[in-house]
Amino acid sequence: IFAKKVGDTVMRLNTIGLNTAIVAGHSSETGAVTRTLHGGGHDPDDSGFTLQTADFGMTGSVDGYFDGEFHITYFLNEGGESTVEIEEAFLRTNNLPNGFEVEAGQQFLEFGNFNPKHLHDWDFIDQPFILTRMLGGDGIRQTGVRLGWKAKSSPIGMHFGAYNPDGETMKSFLASDETIGGRTFRTQEVQGVSDLVYLARLETHGDLSRKTHFDFGVSALTGPNSTSNDASTQIYGVDLKLKRMLPGDRQFTWQTEFLYRQYELGTDNNLGLVSTDLEDYGFYTQAMYEFAPKFSVGLRFEHATGDEDGTTARADDDDRSDRNRFSPMLRWAFAPLGDVRLQYNLDNLDSLDATTGEDKAHAVWLGLRYGFGAGGEFWAGDHGHKH
Repeated sequence: IFAKKVGDTVMRLNTIGLNTAIVAGHSSETGAVTRTLHGGGHDPDDSGFTLQTADFGMTGSVDGYFDGEFHITYFLNEGGESTVEIEEAFLRTNNLPNGFEVEAGQQFLEFGNFNPKHLHDWDFIDQPFILTRMLGGDGIRQTGVRLGWKAKSSPIGMHFGAYNPDGETMKSFLASDETIGGRTFRTQEVQGVSDLVYLARLETHGDLSRKTHFDFGVSALTGPNSTSNDASTQIYGVDLKLKRMLPGDRQFTWQTEFLYRQYELGTDNNLGLVSTDLEDYGFYTQAMYEFAPKFSVGLRFEHATGDEDGTTARADDDDRSDRNRFSPMLRWAFAPLGDVRLQYNLDNLDSLDATTGEDKAHAVWLGLRYGFGAGGEFWAGDHGHKH
């Protein structure tokens, strides 16, 4: 879009764009119950209309040595108030030897397949609830630094990162306004490198046949949590994606992701609480089939469960009780940067029975996404550089 030479350096603005997502629909539940079922920060939060996001993004480069990205999102919260957040703002090296790269700044952590994606790249309208439970409604993102490695001749890549552990986007760690297992978080300051959250990821890809491609990864996070000064959290994940090209320029995609969390509830002598390890685990699995030009159908199933009770019994805890969700979806891509999706959710949540007298809930959502931009394909999909 724009280039300017400053001394011997050429600085470029490569892409700039705006993506917007709006949802209308109806849930069989209302108010706080609906927001419990759709706990993602950009999920539809009640019957009626929801502005999921208006996402402004731009990318640039400096002589090919550095890339930079900046993403800011505007949306309306559940009270109808305007909210603006910086989702990502980072620099990434592009010319280090031996396949190494460094990324520094505010970024979505590269845990699994789903978390690094922006909303305009989601297949379904809402976030899988297993990610909401473990990584938070806005996904896990913070300021930090990440070292990556991928040799040109190797299908294997590795990521190692260190990030600030606090803030509302660091659920399961030193989040400021969350409770897990019924235990209220304590204020806790970062005192050294041992208090940071650390990420490790190993990923690989390849072709199973001439028309079938796979991506596979394992991820791990470890860091402190706020239930005591020495309590910690570990989260592990495995993700797999298969893409099969079909005759007539059609395609079939299957994607699944499993997460496991061990969350230590630290000792609290003031309340007479002893240390306990909570275990939570679950998965989502989804398939997308493009059956005609511009038309696709999708099907997603999600499940979550766990072990051990916290201060609140697990069966009564909306964020830990057994849960399933079944979601069929129809998509019409009316433009390269625009689509309409119709999605139905059938939720089964054990703790819902104590609140409503029923353990099932229904919702129907109609979503519209569209984008405007210049300088390249800023709606990344399968083609963009995901960190």
